[in-house]
Amino acid sequence: MTSDRPTALGNLQIAVTAFERQLGALEEVPSSGLEELKGAVDDVRMRIWSVLMAANSKDYRGFLERFRLRRAADNLQALAADVDAGVLHLGHREATDLAKAVKEVEKRLKKALKVV
Repeated sequence: MTSDRPTALGNLQIAVTAFERQLGALEEVPSSGLEELKGAVDDVRMRIWSVLMAANSKDYRGFLERFRLRRAADNLQALAADVDAGVLHLGHREATDLAKAVKEVEKRLKKALKVV
């Protein structure tokens, strides 16, 4: 794993630099897709932060598990608020895929937590 880390970081730096150059070469920066990219970068940043924080924890694995669960709960609550506010268009196939995934996760959590 540790031997893979420099390679992964190097690849990430190369990809970010290449993307930055591509954007710099454009006369006009397209806004479509940039919000999704920002979200992906924010997610990576949060995951890295969680690993750094977990390194200082006595229960490294437990910290990462709690962080992941808390992040998922926060994302689902934000998603529910967006649905309630009508700011999320649900006509996309992904909305149906999400609904199925939520049902599967709910079923598994209820079973694991023995909740009726």
